[in-house]
Amino acid sequence: MAAFTAWLLVGPSAHAAPTLEADEVLVGFGIADMTPPVGVPLAGYANRRAEIGQWFSGAAYARLFHPSNAVHDPIEARAMAIERDGRRLVFLRLDLVAVSRDLIAAIRARLTDLALPEDALVVTATHTHSGPGAWMDSLVWAIIGTDTYRPEIFARLAESGARAVRAALADEAPARLLVGSFAASGLQRNRRDRSQPVDDTANLILARDRDGAWRGGLLNFAIHPTALPADRKSTRLNSSHSQQSRMPSSA
Repeated sequence: MAAFTAWLLVGPSAHAAPTLEADEVLVGFGIADMTPPVGVPLAGYANRRAEIGQWFSGAAYARLFHPSNAVHDPIEARAMAIERDGRRLVFLRLDLVAVSRDLIAAIRARLTDLALPEDALVVTATHTHSGPGAWMDSLVWAIIGTDTYRPEIFARLAESGARAVRAALADEAPARLLVGSFAASGLQRNRRDRSQPVDDTANLILARDRDGAWRGGLLNFAIHPTALPADRKSTRLNSSHSQQSRMPSSA
């Protein structure tokens, strides 16, 4: 967890903080729904590729891959903000197969009034293979697994990410952080060689308010979110493993 603690105190805050005890920080959580319209293709599996006839079908969003046909669970942006002594750190995680420099830049552009330094916002993806495609402006990635770029889908994801950050900052309240690790054995395998080891350590940052109630937290665990089959019948938008690892927050 050394990487997490190294990130904690970065970037000036824009508002006056309440008086904190020596072991307290301000913590807030934010959630924004970024589920795209049904019909947006899923990003992550090459064998969901569409037949040639679909390339010219005039489908609203999907050209190279089969369109989604339902929503299994919400596609979300979730943020955790930490602040102490006028300095901030925000973790933003997105239910996507990846993040790109363009997407991170677009999220930052929607937060310029907050004056967050570059290293005060950490943006990550859950790497779900059943999240939305059609948002990456790259011909190579369109062919590999994300389908053709649609600017309105890209904008939806960027707006949702920015909303989650703002919600987390607005939700800030005094809390104590607890940092720990535990072994989550039996949830992974080495897909290249099952006889080889895996890193089964789950790392946690948890926040508890002054009344002792849990506010929420951040989980870091190495796992490949491929819960649904990699076939053309599995075309429901879903966040895969991250849906089961979510804990309630006050947002």
